[in-house]
Amino acid sequence: MQILNNKAIAKNNIIKFFYRRNNSSGFTFIELLVVMVLAGILSSMGAIKFSEFNNPLKTDTASFKNFIGKVKLKAMSHTKAFKIVCDDVKTVKVYCGQNCDTKSWEIMGSDIFKLSDEVSFSQIDWSVCFNSRGFPSNSLDVSLIDNKEKQKDVSLLLGGSFYEEH
Repeated sequence: MQILNNKAIAKNNIIKFFYRRNNSSGFTFIELLVVMVLAGILSSMGAIKFSEFNNPLKTDTASFKNFIGKVKLKAMSHTKAFKIVCDDVKTVKVYCGQNCDTKSWEIMGSDIFKLSDEVSFSQIDWSVCFNSRGFPSNSLDVSLIDNKEKQKDVSLLLGGSFYEEH
């Protein structure tokens, strides 16, 4: 009889441990455990989604396209020609002149585009000039390559729009 009574007391204590009484405050062990498991699942899903944003090749490609668009707008707003020249595998410089056929170009010191450490241009022998109406003098095909040998190709078309190959 004593053994059955001890088992009943132990079972009653376990039930009291896991289930809250009406007059008690706080959380039960199961409630805390469920919250911790859910927090772990959500944080792991967030870490997976966040890793997609850490892509230097994708980021630099978008930044490069925005930079070209900015230079195009500058050419139209200043009614002058702006020439983008690849300086090395990481740097692009902008020059300003009266028109795209001019012999004297003035460097625009504030307009320099630099790629991140993980990304570089595949070739450096390219340039494009935007006239005062914002049209490029030639089409442009540029490839950006990251440290993992992944490549993104960006094409600037004669109308001034972009085409990006995935």
